[in-house]
Amino acid sequence: MNLLNIRIMMTNLMKSFFVGSAVLLAFSACNLGGGGMDMSSEETVFKVKEVVAEYVNLQENKLYELKWSERQDEKKLKNELGEIYISFVNQDDQSFYQIISCEGGEFKADDVRPAKRAVSYELTESLPLDSITPAYIQSMTAEGKKLFSETEGSEQYEFKSVEFYRFSMDPVYKESVGNIMGGFPLKKEKKNETMHFYMDQNYLKKGEESEMHGKHLWTNYYTISFKLDDNGKLTLFS
Repeated sequence: MNLLNIRIMMTNLMKSFFVGSAVLLAFSACNLGGGGMDMSSEETVFKVKEVVAEYVNLQENKLYELKWSERQDEKKLKNELGEIYISFVNQDDQSFYQIISCEGGEFKADDVRPAKRAVSYELTESLPLDSITPAYIQSMTAEGKKLFSETEGSEQYEFKSVEFYRFSMDPVYKESVGNIMGGFPLKKEKKNETMHFYMDQNYLKKGEESEMHGKHLWTNYYTISFKLDDNGKLTLFS
């Protein structure tokens, strides 16, 4: 990817966050040893899967999406776990999603909410959680940094945090199977066994200082997006 493309991509994805300058509240995160949970650490990966199993009965439901994101408060860009998002379907073809946040050193789950579209339990594959390992996460994180470092002009930026990791299987929607159209039943779709992976990384531009706006300190950051291609290779995309 050339410098022009990377500039366009980063301009489109430039974001800002602010913290109050007068008082910085000391929120406590889900922590290990008193500190926040690093997005890609071994402890965090195991804890994420443990929390998912706590809130979803994986014997009776199929988990088809898992995403964990960094904190969005004053600890933004500190690479600390902020929340977990999950989507799953039960044996009655009812699909749901749930957000589990790190608050006050504990995981707290919002109410389970129904998804807008019904999903086929039979035809939808479960995420292979055993494949989501610390080694895999750390490898993808390092590969993402390497890919970005190989783009022209990347030396102007420094890595700060992972915005999110997202894994998903393509759900098979009920509306696409078993319906009658023109008197002919639609053919059942095959199970999709490909696990998709997406990751966003945040960077700061070297020499670009935070700025005061009123009582708030604003910091610009730049998000680079990655995904696995059809050959299972991590790629940049905008």
